Amino acid sequence: MDPSKDGSECRGSLAQCSRAVMTALCPSNHSDLVQKLSSSWKPILAKAAPNRPNDPATSPSALSASVLKTTLFNVYSSPEKGAEDSPPEYTPSPTSLTIEPEEMALIAKSVEEVAKLMVKDEKARQNVGRQLSWIDTSCVLMHLRNSIFVIFGSGKNGVACSSRARELTVLTSAHFLLIRNLCANVPANQIRSCDAQVYESAEEIIQYLVSWIITTRKNPCVQVQDQALACVNLGVQMIANMMTGNQDVMNCLWPRFVGESDMLKQLLEMNEPTTTHYVFMIIYNNVHKDLSRSLALVRGRYGCHLVKGLLRGAKECCHDEGTTFDIIYLIFVNLIELHLTPAVMEVMYKYGSRPDRTSLLTIEHITFLKLLDGLIDVRQREDGVFINLGTDTLRYMVKPLKRLVLHIIESLQHHEQIRRRIAANNSASSFGSPSGSPVLPHPEGQLPYVQVAPPTTPPPHSPASPPTMNGSRSHSNSSTGRASAEAGEAAAAAAILRNPIMISEIDTEGLSLLLQIFGRMSSDPKWSAPLRVALSSDGLIESVILLVKVVPRVRRPTQLSPTSPNNASADPSASACSLSLVPPMKTEAVRVIGNVSYGCQCVQDEVRRLGGLILVLELCNYDESNPYIREHAIFAIRNLCEANTENQNVIAQLEARKATLDVERSSGDVEAVLDESGRVRLQHRAGQQQQQQQQEQQQGGGWNALSDALRDVDMSGP
Repeated sequence: MDPSKDGSECRGSLAQCSRAVMTALCPSNHSDLVQKLSSSWKPILAKAAPNRPNDPATSPSALSASVLKTTLFNVYSSPEKGAEDSPPEYTPSPTSLTIEPEEMALIAKSVEEVAKLMVKDEKARQNVGRQLSWIDTSCVLMHLRNSIFVIFGSGKNGVACSSRARELTVLTSAHFLLIRNLCANVPANQIRSCDAQVYESAEEIIQYLVSWIITTRKNPCVQVQDQALACVNLGVQMIANMMTGNQDVMNCLWPRFVGESDMLKQLLEMNEPTTTHYVFMIIYNNVHKDLSRSLALVRGRYGCHLVKGLLRGAKECCHDEGTTFDIIYLIFVNLIELHLTPAVMEVMYKYGSRPDRTSLLTIEHITFLKLLDGLIDVRQREDGVFINLGTDTLRYMVKPLKRLVLHIIESLQHHEQIRRRIAANNSASSFGSPSGSPVLPHPEGQLPYVQVAPPTTPPPHSPASPPTMNGSRSHSNSSTGRASAEAGEAAAAAAILRNPIMISEIDTEGLSLLLQIFGRMSSDPKWSAPLRVALSSDGLIESVILLVKVVPRVRRPTQLSPTSPNNASADPSASACSLSLVPPMKTEAVRVIGNVSYGCQCVQDEVRRLGGLILVLELCNYDESNPYIREHAIFAIRNLCEANTENQNVIAQLEARKATLDVERSSGDVEAVLDESGRVRLQHRAGQQQQQQQQEQQQGGGWNALSDALRDVDMSGP
C-alpha cells in the first residue's frame, strides 16, 4: 500500500474490491424478473374483477359450480344446435378478461421468457419465489379460469371466439410453465404455491379443458384443441412439481386428488399417452414407500378408479418399449411390499368390471396377479430371495382360490343335474333356445354355460318343431318327424354326457395364476410350520386336492366355428380348448401340496385324511398333457412321507394290493381292449361296468360333502 495515500482512499478501494467479490459470489437477486412479472400482470389484475381468491364471492369453489353448469357444452347438449349454427357474438363476462388477443400474446411472451430463464438456475427460482406475490399469481389463474369458462363450450366449434381461445390457452400455458419451473426442487416455493391455493384454479382449468377436448373430438377446432391439450399437460406437470419430494405438500394435496377431486380420473379417461404418463408419475411420487398415501389410493373415492386405470394401462403397454409400464410396475411393487394386496383385490371386486360380468374374477384381477407373479419370479430368479408377502396376504389369497374351486364343483353338480334331466325327459329340445342352439345357464346366472350340440330337428315350421313359449307342441302323425326328434334327443343327451364342463377364460387363468403364486411362495424353506398349518386350516390343501380330482373334466369355452354356427356336426374337441392348451393347473396343484406339506406333520396328516396321498401317488406315472407332473408328484410323496410313519404305512399297504387286481383280472371281471389310439386298455366287462356306474351314482354325495366342507370356511373376501 502506498503510504502517501490517506486512509479514506484506501477504504474506498477496499469497498470496491468487496463489492466486486460479493457480486461474483452472490449474483443478482433477480428482482428484475419479479418486476417484469408484476408489469405483465397489471393489465390482467386491472381489467378483471378486483377480488382476491380469499373473497367468498369469487373463490374458485364458489364460482366454478354456477359457471360450469351454465356455460359448459351448451351447444352439444341440445340436438337442435350443431356445427352448422353460427357462433354467437362474444360478450365479455364481468368475471372474465377484457384484454385483446394481441395484448394476451405479449403478456404470454413475457411470462414465458421469465419461466425459461429459471429452468437451469435454482438460485433464480429461489429468489423469484421469495419476492413474488403468490396471491397475485393465484388471482391471475383465477381470472384465466373464469375467461376459459366463458369462451370455451359455445359456438360453432366449441369456442365463442377462436382467436381469443387460442391466445387464452397460450397465456394460461405460460403461467403453468412459470409455476412449474418455480416449484422444481425448491421446497419453499412448493409450500408457498400450496398456501396460495394456486392448485384450485389450475385443477378446474384442467378439468374443464379435458371435458371440452373429449366432447369436441367429433367436431374440433384443431388449432385450439392442440393448444388446449398442451395447456392441460403443462398444468399436470405444474401440479406434479408442486408435490414431488415435499412430504407436507403431498400430505395436503394427495387426499384431495384421490378422495375429493376426480381430476386424475378424468385425465386417465382422456386416454392421451403423454398425459397418462404424467398422471402415473404423480401417483408413483405420492405413494412411494408411504403407507398412508398408498392406502388413500386404494380406498379413496376416486383412488380406486386410478387403480383400475393403472391396471388397464399395464395391460395395454406391457409389450411396448418405454417407461410407462415400468412406472406402473413400480407402483404395484410398492403396494405389494406394503402388504396392500388384499386391498387391491377387494377394489377390483367392486370397481374392476361391469356388474353384469359372468366370471368371478375380473380382467383387472388377472393383470394384477400377473404383476404379482412376475415380481415373485424376478426376485427368486435374479435376486435369489423370496418376497415377503405377509401372513395376512397369503391367507387372504386362499379365499379367491377356494371360491374358484367351489365354483367348479357347483358347475359340475349342475352339469350332472342337466344330464339326469335329459335322461329323464323324452325331449332334449325342451331346453332349447330360440336360436336353435341350446344353452343351459347356471341357476344363479353365472358361468359356466354348458353348450350342447343342438338336436338335428327340422325347421320350426315342420311337424317336429320344438315346444312353443306357452308349452304347446305341434302334433304330427308323421313317423319321419318322430324319428328325427328321437335322433335329436339322443344326440343332445350324448353331447351332455360327452362334453366336459366349461368355465370362463378369466376364471381359468386366475385359478392358474393363484396356484402358480402359491407354488412359488411355498417353495421358500423359511416358511414356518404355523404358517403352513394356518393356510391348511383356511382350506388351501382341501381346495387343491379337490381341484386335482376335478380338473380333467374342466376346459375353457370357445366360440363356435363360423362355418357351423349351430355346431351340429362339429367335433367336441373343436368346440373348446383341450386341457393341454390350458395352463397346467394340476401340475401346480401337486406342487402346492408337496411344498406346503414340507416338514409339517399336521399338513401331511391333513393330506392323508382328505385322500390326497393316494391321489398324488397315482400321478407318479407319465402324463403327456402334463409332462412335469411326475417329478412334482414324486417330490410331493417324498415330503408327505418324511418323518411320517402313518403315510409310509398307507403306501406300504397299497403295494400289497397289486395281487388283487391280478386275481380280479384272472377271474374274468376285466378285459383288455384297444382304444381309438391303438393302445391297450383294461376295462370292466359290460355287466361290471353298469354295476360300477350305479355304485358311483350312489356315492355321488361325496361331491356334495366336499363342497359343503368348502362352504363352511369364510368366503367373505371375493
